[in-house]
Amino acid sequence: AGQEIVNDYGQKSNEELMMGYGFCVPQNPLSCFHIKLNYSQDPLVEAKERILAAAGLKKSHDQYIRASELPIDLLPVLRVMVMTDVDLYYIGQDTNHDLFEHVGLRIELRARFLLMFLLEKKLCVFENSVAGLPTKATTTNAQVALIYRTEIGDILRSTIYNLQVAEQDIMERACKVFEGGGHELPRYIYAEKSESAATGPTSERACADIAPSEQFTDSVLVTSESFATDQAFLEASEQIDVDEDVLLTLFLLRVRMVPSSPWHAALRRLDGFKHPMLLSEQSTDVGEMYGEMLVEIGEMHDSLFPLLTEHFADVFPAEHFTVDKFLWASGIVEAFRVIVPPRCTSGDCEVEGICLI
Repeated sequence: AGQEIVNDYGQKSNEELMMGYGFCVPQNPLSCFHIKLNYSQDPLVEAKERILAAAGLKKSHDQYIRASELPIDLLPVLRVMVMTDVDLYYIGQDTNHDLFEHVGLRIELRARFLLMFLLEKKLCVFENSVAGLPTKATTTNAQVALIYRTEIGDILRSTIYNLQVAEQDIMERACKVFEGGGHELPRYIYAEKSESAATGPTSERACADIAPSEQFTDSVLVTSESFATDQAFLEASEQIDVDEDVLLTLFLLRVRMVPSSPWHAALRRLDGFKHPMLLSEQSTDVGEMYGEMLVEIGEMHDSLFPLLTEHFADVFPAEHFTVDKFLWASGIVEAFRVIVPPRCTSGDCEVEGICLI
């Protein structure tokens, strides 16, 4: 008798404490915020869920993020979410190894870009919801709410900052890999013993003292801005009325024939790569999925050649722009695309390009 009665609330976040018991603990190490991964409308959802199951990952849409760490399954799930039909096709052909042993820079960056987009959207909604609310508490309930709002905002901002740092580190590594003539392609795209491996000049454009993100988009990615490295191609491209993907396809074939191009060695490593559309004769399912695409690209080639060769013989020599090579390069444009989003505070536009490493 006369002793204080205590209650152990257990290991709970401030959200659980506030909703269940009406109080919060300042600087609660278990505080977290929630994001929902919704990919139910993805046309590739069934294939991605099979990959998740094969990797032993839960397909939970709910993720709870603390200030000090990301949930252990979050990035692996995001890597699957951003995989293209090409990634899924090749991974589905080989389930005898760790699916995440080496996903490559392209998938790693796309996964982190997606997470950053989700978090910045979450922060925007959060800041709009608390705008105009008092910053000082005059009642117990107001103090509880203020503690909760402050910690959620702090966790969101610190998580975004840590992701930005990690994102910049990955881009910096990509630039160094590119400068050194190396690659970080996944195994299903490139095998070390492939006879198509090539070495060549490193990029002088990647050596400037600029931010990793700018360095990555300017020097590593192949974009329409890259055309300026080949004056003859640039002048010819200005007279060709086709969409950007077709111009990128033509530029890749031009890069392949010009050893001095900064991207030549990286592209030659992909000599053995085949987009699934090129394997449509081996499978009825693949044929149904890519047959129309194959026909359309073939027709595009036929509409361009031999006309381009006749007008720009030095830029588009016939032996380097055959229909087979055009299909190969089109497959690379389709499969190796990366979109680098702008940061919400930068005011920049997104940059779309082809990541060959």
